[in-house]
Amino acid sequence: MHVYVINLMTSHDRREYIVSQLARARVTDYRIVPGTDGRSVDPNDAGIVDQDVRAVTGDWLRGGAVACALSHLAVYRQVLKDGADYAVVLEDDAVLPSDFQGIAREISSTIGSADVALLYYSRQHERRPCELSAFGAKSLDPSRTLALPIDINQPAGGVAYVISRECCSRMLDHFPPIQATADAWGFFQHLGIIHRLWCVSPALVGVAPFRSTIGYTGYFTLKGELLSWIDSRRVFPFYQLARFRRQRKLMGRGQAIVVSEEPRWQ
Repeated sequence: MHVYVINLMTSHDRREYIVSQLARARVTDYRIVPGTDGRSVDPNDAGIVDQDVRAVTGDWLRGGAVACALSHLAVYRQVLKDGADYAVVLEDDAVLPSDFQGIAREISSTIGSADVALLYYSRQHERRPCELSAFGAKSLDPSRTLALPIDINQPAGGVAYVISRECCSRMLDHFPPIQATADAWGFFQHLGIIHRLWCVSPALVGVAPFRSTIGYTGYFTLKGELLSWIDSRRVFPFYQLARFRRQRKLMGRGQAIVVSEEPRWQ
């Protein structure tokens, strides 16, 4: 199973962290793909960001979110270059279980040639569990299920997922310019890039409480610079309080309930 990890070249601590997670899960076939730094991205560049879409979405497609999308596209190019039929894409704050490899392989042999399977996800803008359909659900092991979401726009997250080579090719046919965030799965399905979106329940992968390097808080704002300084120097007690707050925000994510209802988007 080919595993691709997105990591900013300047984020040495996060690289050490994810390498230790891969070692713990006994993953040896992986590649670190350098991420795009949001500070190097000009969201006003029409060659990088679709300006018509940006006019509608406002400030959401700022440098950090665009850089994240470009980083995932870089992985897709590498997947095509390597000739992998399926790949696992990880961001560098993923928490991997000991059975990660076996289940990821099983998923890749289960999903279709134009499908994506989320190994971690959260309900878009909400803390409630995602709703998955019992119709067509597949058992992975005694404790996990692979199922389709009731609402394809509900699950969000690009921390960990299995993607097919066909989907990678279609992504690169459409982007850039960037029209959406890296985890706009419903949008990608609407465009015909992906056929089906699957979710593992309960989520296979977790997320460590690192501060996001995407930069939803502007890099060049006073708040952004202050948070970066606190995080890099682990200033007591502000670093500990921020980490605790991030841990609380992560609580409840990656959870889902399976209901007796067919997907509304199929």
